[in-house]
Parts: sequence; structure tokens; C-alpha cells
Amino acid sequence: MAKKMLIDATQSHGVRIAVAANGCLEHFLFESSDQKPLKNNIYLAKIARIEPSLQAAFADYGGNRHGFLPFGEINEDYYQLPISDRKNPFPEEGATKTEDKVEGSENGTEESESTSDDTKSNGRNFNRSRNRSDNRYKIQEVINRNQVMLVQLLKEERYNKGAVITTRLALAGRYCVLMPMTASGGGVSRKIINIFQRKKLRKALDELKVEKGMSVIIRTAGEGRTKTEIKKDYEYLLKLWKDIRELTKSSNAPCLIHEEGSLVKTSIRDLYNREIEYIDVSSDEEYKMAKDTMKAMIPSHARKVRRFKHKIQSIFEFNKIGGEISKIYKPNVELKSGGYIVINQTEALVAVDVNSGRSIKERNIEETALKTNLEAAEETAKQIRLRNLSGLIVIDFIDMEIKRNQIKVERFLKDQLKNDRARNQIGQISSFGLLEMSRQRIGTSITEMQGSEVSALEVLRKIENECIREKNEKLFVYTCPSMLPYLVNEKRGSILDLENKYDTKIYFYEDNSLPAPNFRISTNILQNWRMDGQIIYDSTAERGRYQNKSFSKRKHPKTRGRVGEESNERLEQSVDSEESSKKNDNFNKNAKYRTQGSRRKFPFKRSPLNNDKKEETRNIKPDDATKTKVQPSQDQETKENIGTKVTNPPLRKVKKASNKKESVSESKKAQKPKKKR
Repeated sequence: MAKKMLIDATQSHGVRIAVAANGCLEHFLFESSDQKPLKNNIYLAKIARIEPSLQAAFADYGGNRHGFLPFGEINEDYYQLPISDRKNPFPEEGATKTEDKVEGSENGTEESESTSDDTKSNGRNFNRSRNRSDNRYKIQEVINRNQVMLVQLLKEERYNKGAVITTRLALAGRYCVLMPMTASGGGVSRKIINIFQRKKLRKALDELKVEKGMSVIIRTAGEGRTKTEIKKDYEYLLKLWKDIRELTKSSNAPCLIHEEGSLVKTSIRDLYNREIEYIDVSSDEEYKMAKDTMKAMIPSHARKVRRFKHKIQSIFEFNKIGGEISKIYKPNVELKSGGYIVINQTEALVAVDVNSGRSIKERNIEETALKTNLEAAEETAKQIRLRNLSGLIVIDFIDMEIKRNQIKVERFLKDQLKNDRARNQIGQISSFGLLEMSRQRIGTSITEMQGSEVSALEVLRKIENECIREKNEKLFVYTCPSMLPYLVNEKRGSILDLENKYDTKIYFYEDNSLPAPNFRISTNILQNWRMDGQIIYDSTAERGRYQNKSFSKRKHPKTRGRVGEESNERLEQSVDSEESSKKNDNFNKNAKYRTQGSRRKFPFKRSPLNNDKKEETRNIKPDDATKTKVQPSQDQETKENIGTKVTNPPLRKVKKASNKKESVSESKKAQKPKKKR
């Protein structure tokens, strides 16, 4: 199968984007309409407080909390210097300029070449940013309260922590990154290792004639591009910066100056490459946006953007990646060998536990541990990328005695994370079997977005899929107690839109037996957990409680037969009526067993326990029982006698012989053979 980018925007409450190759999910991005990402947005902020003990300031940019601004992230142009120091406050700064700079991440961050790919930072090298000015000046000496600055978000608000901001702006394009307020920082991405390509790009960079006080970084995507394409991208970023400056002059702090853009634009800019054969979009508005974005970036590839039109299946189900996407929200991930990993995210770190499970095919413990750890390392790297996990990550591998095997697992994990957009720093396996690594934070993780909102969106998506698949007048949704209030109150408009669009009445009920975030969708009211003939979707089945089968044909949990059509019809009549309880009781009393071959079928409401005793006297009236007697055949009689002797042997009282002679004579008579005729 070809590599493709899929954009699902059929629902108004969010956009989902996936990149799949050969039926395998490589990237997954999600953006909620209620909570859009704020990273890399540019704001006009005002200094609210200065903390000399932290050598940092807190700025009001319009968010829920004040942004944290370290002294090293403040550009020297904002310093309130004395007149004697204004001419040349840092004379040695202009003499030092690095030849090449590394790209950092795909969203326009930079880092010094002297640092390795595995260096942990938040998009910029804070050690480099804390330059010689920190030793010469203090933040309380050069920065004033209520001072206005143009800042950019490095980190979004997380838990109780405010956002991290910087004045060293970076505007990311398709092939270039423009840093309009940083004079020394340009170069070619270190990820481009081809010497001839580096020389070619460096020459193209020199011909750009970058304005004084600015710098440009050639991104990894610029490899193999012509000078004209790079120059066109640079001119676009330069025009964007001029627009930002003009808007800043007429604005009052705090306010938003520049928004990074929608998820559709950023994903095409960062994830699209020549290997992707086409881009399928399931919404008219997003299709037009993707088409315009592609025409602006690569006009010759605009024909690859296609409008997905399928009336029965969604875009992810049609491409058979819906099941793999649902696994992203689960803590447990199964491995092919039978083992599994458990991923838990906390505020401090992300813990990954590796378990062997049913992996018992190897000859000894060491081979089993090595095979399971290698498979877990591959799956862990994939889940880190799909779930966008970041910060400190601790992986608890299965203990391995041989040091060579530990090194093999470490190198294999590094190879799996080699093509990751974020920077990683990977340690070694300790004596406790733990491997510590850190990953650059480039956005909110899927795990952090989980909660009532994400669960509610999943319920709405499944309801719409069932409405598309089959026409139903009524749908009954059973959810866990924590999810129901959010659905009914916050998503009422989305529910009404679905009802009007598909002409279906949707009813919501609370089910205390369902753990969060599970739910069920049924075509009728469920009176009992055994009434699975009416269930059309059950999230517990996808999470491993049942097998993935059609619930209308699922076998009874305690019998081998399937539920009969007559019982389903009677159940429907009993549920719809007001006196459902009475009819269910009568149905239980008058129901008859039906047999097919050697299999016995039970009605849905009857428990199959102790049915052999009830079956004998159920349909025989007391008057008829005295008149008519059923005479079993000899074969049946012998079978019943044999069965009674084996199962319920009769209790006999054995009397002791009064005289030993009598007992001996009786035994001889019993053993005396018959005479021949």
C-alpha cells in the first residue's frame, strides 16, 4: 500500500490527521475545536512581575496564567541600558559566529552545533541563551515592570504550570526558519549529512542576502531543493515578519499578533514529503484549505490533494487504521510475541513497563527477555511518537544478565527514534533494568488530552459511524457516570446536529457497571447485560473483554447455541411495553427449549442452571400426569440406568454374616459353575 495522509474533519468538534504507510500508522495528530494549540503563537505581552531570585520575569500575554520569561530568553534590544553602555554593550558578540547550526525540531527551533542530537532542551539551547550578559547585568537592572515585549510561546500551560515564553522569535516555513531578532544563528541543518548538499545549501544561503540583525536556518526538508524554491520560501517569511511588525505598532498589550495556523496547514508543512502519494480530506472546508496550502508551498503537487467521498465508512475505517488509532488511548499495548507494555503518564515522568506475558517460545530466559525487549523497544518508540510523549521517560525492561544484550537493546531503541521530529537523549540500562531518556516537548500529548472531552468526542464519532452504516430510528447510548454530564451539557449542540442530520433520536443513560471511558450503543433499551442481541457497539470489546465479533450473532455466554429469532422478537415486545417486567416473568415460565442436533438452546432471559429437573414437569398438568405415563424404550431405560449408577450410586446396608460357614457356603454356591448339557 502507498504512503498517504488522511485528514478527518467530518465532525465540527475536532480534526484528526494520520499518516499511514503499508497499512501501518506512522503519525497521528488531533486538534479539538474547543482547545486549539497555542505553541509558536506570537503575542504582544507586558511584564507583570520581576523575580530577582529566579533571574526571570512573568509577562501577561493574555493567557490564564502569566508566562515565564527567563533572563536568557530576553533579547538585548529590550535592555534599558545606561547611556554609556548603549553604543556597544557586547563588543565580543559580533566576532563569534558559528558556521553551521542544527535545525532542532521541525517547528522552527534552533540549537548550537556543538550539542549533540540527543541534547535535552525546550526548543532552544538555554545554556547558549544565557550568554555573557547574565554576568554583566541583572534582570532587575535592565528590565522594567509594565515593559511591552513581543514574545513567542515555547511551552503551553500544563497542569499548574504557566507557559514558557521567549523574545527570540522564530518563523518556520517549508524549507527555512527565519529568526528576525537573532543576528548569529543561521546555517544548515546538521541532519543533512551529505557534504555536497551542505555546500550547495550554504551557497544558496549566502545568495539570499539576509537582512542585518536576522538569521536563517535551512531545514531538513530543504535538502535537494533548488535556490529558487529556498529563496521563494525566505521571501514569504520575510513578508510575514513585516506584517507582524506593522500589526504590532497598532496593537495594545496583551493581545495575539500571529497565530501559527490550523492543524491542516502545519501538518502539510511539517509532515508532507515526496513519499506521500496523495492526501485525502473528508470535509469541503478542510479540502479547500489543504488545496490552497499545497498550491502556495508546492504548486506542482496540488493535484495530490483529493476529496474523500464514501457514504458508508469513515476515512479511517476505509483505510483500515481505525483500530490502530483506538489503541493509542489504551494504557496496554500488545506485542506480537505475546508480551505487552503498559504506558502510564504522570506529571513528573512517563513510565513504560515491559512484560513477557505469553512469550514462551524461546529456549531459555535470556533469549525470551532479549526478544521481548527488542520488540518492546520498537513498539515503545512508535507509541512515543504517536502519543507525543515528552519529558522524562523511564522504560522498565525485562532483566538481562548478558551485557551484550543490553547494549543491543539500547542501540536498537536509538535506531527506532532516529527519524523522530523531536530531539531525544537516551541513557543506558541500569543495574535495575531501567532505561532513562528525555524527549523534547513539541505539543500536548494524547494522554494529557484524555478525559471527559476526548471520551465524549469518541462517543459522538461512533454514533455518527453507526448512523452512516445503518438507518436507525432510535439509538440508546450507555456511558460511565463521569462521562454522561459532559455529554449532555457541553455537547448538546453536537448531539442535536446528529439527530437532525440523520433523522435519529439519541437517548443517553448512565451505566454504573461500565468503567471509564467505556460505553455501549444499542438499538433498544437494555434491561439485562445478557441482552446483547440489541448491542451494535461495545467499547469493552475493543479493549479486550470480548472478541471482535458481531454482537447480533454472538454466542450465549453459558451455552453453545445462538439466541433464537423468536426470543428476540418477544424481548422487543416486552421491552417496548409498559409492563415489561410481567411479560418477562410470563416469558420465563412459558418458554420452551428448542434443540437442534445435540445442542440445546435457551431463551435469552432464562438461566441455564438446573434445567434438567424443570424440563421433566414443565408442560405436564397434574391431572394428565396421573392418567398418562410415558413408557421409555429399552435403549433409553438402559442409558438412564447406567447414568444413575455412575452419577448417583444407591446406598446399601451390608450385614455381617453371623456364621463364617454360612458366608463361605454362599460364596461357593455363587462361584459354582453351571453343568454342561
